[in-house]
Amino acid sequence: MDETYIAVRCHGLVTHLLPRDVLGALASAKGLQDLTSILTPTDYGHRIVGLEKVDAQALEEAFNQVLAERFRYLVKLAPENLEGFMEAYARRLEVRNLSRLLRGKYSAASPGEIGAWLTPLSGLSRLNWDALLEAESLERAVGLLKGTFYEGLGGYVEPCSAYGSILPMEYALKRMYYMGVLDHAERLPSESREAILPLIGLEVDLANVSASLAPLVYGYSEDLTVQLLIPYHHRVSGSKLVEAVRAKSSQAALDALTPYNRVVEQILAGRDDLAEAEGLKILREEAEHAMRGSPIELPYTLGYLILCELECRDLSFIAVAVEHGVSPGGYLSV
Repeated sequence: MDETYIAVRCHGLVTHLLPRDVLGALASAKGLQDLTSILTPTDYGHRIVGLEKVDAQALEEAFNQVLAERFRYLVKLAPENLEGFMEAYARRLEVRNLSRLLRGKYSAASPGEIGAWLTPLSGLSRLNWDALLEAESLERAVGLLKGTFYEGLGGYVEPCSAYGSILPMEYALKRMYYMGVLDHAERLPSESREAILPLIGLEVDLANVSASLAPLVYGYSEDLTVQLLIPYHHRVSGSKLVEAVRAKSSQAALDALTPYNRVVEQILAGRDDLAEAEGLKILREEAEHAMRGSPIELPYTLGYLILCELECRDLSFIAVAVEHGVSPGGYLSV
């Protein structure tokens, strides 16, 4: 069994993704009951039917649980030669959970509040979430990560305190994640590795673009920011990223990061959610392109998982927008 088998299985799974016209109908829903009615016949139905309380938070939890199910299925399905890479790639769900937990610890939220933000990751995480939830502080939580994939986070507690933000640790988490994925990608056959690197490289670029603007937008030191950059480049070279780190004006940053100016403009304007949406639109285009070009190879599998993530995120935005009676507008990835 090889990457062809898992890619072929994804062809069937792709048919379960929501068409764009359905996402449009959901975005136009008059209320959460309308939204849930549309979603009941889909893969989300078994998580939505029977909810004691239908609100945006409960729906987001349901969407995240379906996303975890989709990742878990493919990780279990992975042949032996892809198992390590697929586990490393799927760690992104654990990273997202951990980022939310650490953000909660930084803001002194209660264990109950933080727990409501997390997705159960049975089969996808070996972290002791109960102990992490009960940790009395950010420092204690980070201390519990010693001996795990994330033990290097201890060095970012002080920068978080110095800059009054959890962002340095979140950037560091992304760096750890992508370095792990790239390490496992190196162990793949050369043809498979080269086929997936454009997708991974695009995600790395987007993470690096955001981090490189931290001195200009948040006043971070150049030394700290360079330390947070991921040493892999796709459309933006390392020298251009350093130019962005050292930029003293918005125009200088735009000049350095030209391939991602749609994203950069939103970050510089302080519209992080719109910046994320612009980046994810680019990622969606790349994922769909990769799937068309490699219908029975590993890029098809990664493209499918990317589309699953984008669907989950878009549905979460739609649920919040519908709950508040506003349009999700340009915040979606479609």
